[in-house]
Amino acid sequence: MDGRLYFEHPDEQDLQTLAIVESGRNVPFAALRALHGVSENDEALLAGLIIMEPLGGRKERDFNHFMADVRDEVINGVPYPRLQILTVD
Repeated sequence: MDGRLYFEHPDEQDLQTLAIVESGRNVPFAALRALHGVSENDEALLAGLIIMEPLGGRKERDFNHFMADVRDEVINGVPYPRLQILTVD
């Protein structure tokens, strides 16, 4: 895990978000699985995989398919994807 973010929430404990940063061109699918596993173990509500370049092609489809199978988290009545990929341009 490369980082943890905490957000105050008026009705509950602080909301925890986990982040992993992958800097290479070839982001392994195992990084997404590891992020999901750690977020489940730590009971984090959200988790983000930060990458430096877009995935593209089949890899992007595989990552999106995996993330779609993970339930959304509803915070203040708004659903958020529990796993997210963020690309740094």
